[in-house]
Amino acid sequence: MVIWWIIGIFAVFVILGAIVMKMGDGAKRVKLFFLLSILLLLLLSFFWVFSGKKVDLNDPKGIMNAVGLYSGWAGHTIVNLWDVGKTTGKAVFNAVKPSS
Repeated sequence: MVIWWIIGIFAVFVILGAIVMKMGDGAKRVKLFFLLSILLLLLLSFFWVFSGKKVDLNDPKGIMNAVGLYSGWAGHTIVNLWDVGKTTGKAVFNAVKPSS
């Protein structure tokens, strides 16, 4: 049931975005594009994280478990992205370092 609410809210954002894009100028279009992209990313990540898990979003305990699961996944993903950046930076530095 909650999933349908999320899909409905996202559909409303898309419809409002289409209306604003018809009426707005270039800066509003760019801002709206980024906002809708972030919302789509959050929605898709929500579905991806909870697709294989049995999460009950009808009671407060299930919602708290879902928040913990999602925030744990997001934190782990951010840490992995940070580590990739550090290792890539070291590899590039070692490749470009002048030899004496």
